[in-house]
Amino acid sequence: AFPFVKSVAPEAILEQKVNYRGREPKSQVVGVGPEYFAMTRQRMSRGRMLCAEDIEENRRVCVIGSRLARELFLQEDALGKPVRVGPLRVTVVGVLKSNLAGSRDADKAGKSATAGGPQGQSGSEAGATVKDRDADRDLYLPLPLSLSSFWRYKTQDDSFADPTYHRIRELIVQVDSADSVRMAKDAIAKVLKRRH
Repeated sequence: AFPFVKSVAPEAILEQKVNYRGREPKSQVVGVGPEYFAMTRQRMSRGRMLCAEDIEENRRVCVIGSRLARELFLQEDALGKPVRVGPLRVTVVGVLKSNLAGSRDADKAGKSATAGGPQGQSGSEAGATVKDRDADRDLYLPLPLSLSSFWRYKTQDDSFADPTYHRIRELIVQVDSADSVRMAKDAIAKVLKRRH
C-alpha cells in the first residue's frame, strides 16, 4: 500500500473472437473492473458501465466500443443483445462514446502512471487509442469473469508454475499528484519484479 496511490485498475487482454449472428469484426476483448472506465475517462453513449454488482454476482455482461457496436449490430440497438466471446455468451449492457476525453499517458496527464508498457491512451475527435489498439473496437468484460472463463496455459517466459496462470497486461495507477508519478512507477515496478 502506497500512500500516494489513489486507485488501481488492472487490464487483462484476451485473444478471443467476438461474434453476433455470424458477424466477427476486428475487436479486442479486455477484462477490467468497474474503476477502469472512470480512470481512463471513458463515457457512455447508451446503457451503463460495468459495476460492482456485475463482479459480485458473476454476471455475463459486457460494454462495447461504438465502432464494434456498429459493425456487430449494423442498424440494431446493441443494448440487451447477446454476443459470443469465444465460447462464452454475454449480454451487452453499455455502448461507449466514440471519442475519449483525457489521457493515461503520464507525460501528458501528469497524474497517472501505467505499469506494463511505455505508451498511453490518447483521445481525439476521430476516436481513441488505448496503447496499440483502437478502443472503439474493444469489448469489456468483468475482470473475474474474463480470467475464470479464458484461462491460458503457461508459456516458457511466464514466471508462475501454475499452468492456468492468467496474465494482467497492465495496471493503470492514479496517484495524488504529478510529482508522485515517477515515484509510483518505480515503487510498483520493484514490487512486481520481486513478486513475479
